[in-house]
Amino acid sequence: MARKDRLGQEPRRIMSGDVLKVLGAIMTVQASLGRLLAFQTVPDLGALGQAEALVQAQSLLEGGSGAMVAVAYVLQMAANFAWPVFAFLAVQGFLYTSNLKFYLLRLSIFALVSEIPYDLVTSGLWFNWGDQNVLFTILFGLLALTLSEELSRRSNSYFPRFAMLIGGVLWVTLLKMEYNFFIIPAMFAFFYLEERELLRDLLVLLLTALMIPSMGLYTLAVTGPTAVALLALHWYNDVTPRISKWVWYGLYPLHLILLAVLGAYM
Repeated sequence: MARKDRLGQEPRRIMSGDVLKVLGAIMTVQASLGRLLAFQTVPDLGALGQAEALVQAQSLLEGGSGAMVAVAYVLQMAANFAWPVFAFLAVQGFLYTSNLKFYLLRLSIFALVSEIPYDLVTSGLWFNWGDQNVLFTILFGLLALTLSEELSRRSNSYFPRFAMLIGGVLWVTLLKMEYNFFIIPAMFAFFYLEERELLRDLLVLLLTALMIPSMGLYTLAVTGPTAVALLALHWYNDVTPRISKWVWYGLYPLHLILLAVLGAYM
């Protein structure tokens, strides 16, 4: 059913799932290239999460070194557009899939396939247990939502939702998954506030800002792309996609494999 604004008219929704995925894919490739450049320039940064690496990069730049580090982290800022888009689309898939088990299995397989090339790009290691790719984070978010809905059907309270939200964040943090603090709360907001878009978007943006260490202009660099992504999601329409979902699933490991090969020759 099409959503309507307060005047009873359908808002203009010009962003199809395909358009969002194209934009998200471009930003993902750009961010991954930034991760590769960061690791190749200062290897120790590859083992850090985004927020910690930004703090370290800021220190390097203030010390008068690391022009390539600056380029790398400008590129990485694109990820802050990509993760809200794919978290949102994952929730849409959760809402409308005809086979949840197969949906989760498919995501699990591509997360596993992507992990080795992701580790090679970000750390140069075949197995880096200190950083897992974003597909695992999204997978755990969907699992948390699944448990939340199942437990909520057996209870008249909101406690299962809060418990699964906190539990999901703890697990992805413990397992050191990418964007651990950001994605799980955002997915819960996208799911439970689907019909209250303004509140949903403001909440996601606020949570994003609160979860970033005090870094001056870096805070704007992180929240700015996220705000643009949330604006794009406000224009989302649910028209049937024309591009096969397998293209989007395959693109993530494929671009990491290509970057891993590039990194081997840098």
